[in-house]
Amino acid sequence: MQIWAESNFNHQYIEFGSVYNLLKRRGNNFGKNHYAQIINDLYCLLGIKFTAKNAYWDNELKGYVDIILFRLFDHLDIIKCDCKNKNVSLFARIKVSDFLYNSIQKNSLLTVDFNSDFFHSLTPMGQRFALYLSKVFRTQAIHRRELSEFARQIPIIAKKRKHIKETIRQTCDNLIKKGFQLLSDYNFILSADRQTELIVFHRAGSLNLYKVNIRRKNYKTKKEQYKIDCLTEDILDICQDHKSKHFYQKVADLMPDEDIYQAISEVKEVRDSGHVKKSLGAVFTSRILKFAEQRGIILR
Repeated sequence: MQIWAESNFNHQYIEFGSVYNLLKRRGNNFGKNHYAQIINDLYCLLGIKFTAKNAYWDNELKGYVDIILFRLFDHLDIIKCDCKNKNVSLFARIKVSDFLYNSIQKNSLLTVDFNSDFFHSLTPMGQRFALYLSKVFRTQAIHRRELSEFARQIPIIAKKRKHIKETIRQTCDNLIKKGFQLLSDYNFILSADRQTELIVFHRAGSLNLYKVNIRRKNYKTKKEQYKIDCLTEDILDICQDHKSKHFYQKVADLMPDEDIYQAISEVKEVRDSGHVKKSLGAVFTSRILKFAEQRGIILR
């Protein structure tokens, strides 16, 4: 596909010159077995048939197209040249199917902003996230998806919602850490019905609508003292960290109730998963400080 792109997809044949050329591009060894493996792989490509839902985006029809039993390639030509009785050389090309060629002509090929080294440095889950986000961020600055639907599409195989969310967190954090340039941030939020949970991805350079950009050092709420005391007790019940009670009182006073209970819920998920690497109080503090930063509230 890279070789085809270099010719600007001008014709239906991908002329890759020789098996040696493919091996050299891939950085493989050049033994007899490697030549045979490449030929075998090309034969396999010719024999594979696909059935795909939302196989590609049709720019003319403005919609996704389902394709049943299609091929990517029609046939392979291996041309043997015996020039002036010298060693026989192999030259090869592969013909792209009408389906794939037509989709390319309609500009429905997804190109990504990372190279193969970066892609293969990711976990399989990270690879799927990177491809999914590269696709949706072509047209969207902020992408919202119902959590369960997103998990089914990726897919994320997990019995409980908390495990799905933890997988998303780990994968997104790892992508950002590794320098995936498209993703700047992500959030879990509730929809307008306050029951359906959404995952929200933010493309780099886009405004995070769930952040307040103005920091307010003297931010004060109008909560009654009894409400602050109740919230503090709820935090202590899960964290069991009475040494930090003063900080939790400040959290209860300054932070919105929904953020506090969201953080408590996430701490419970970590506790129930059995993978607590630090104290529950530290987990809560990490979560609530992130929410505070998003809202421009300074807790420390």
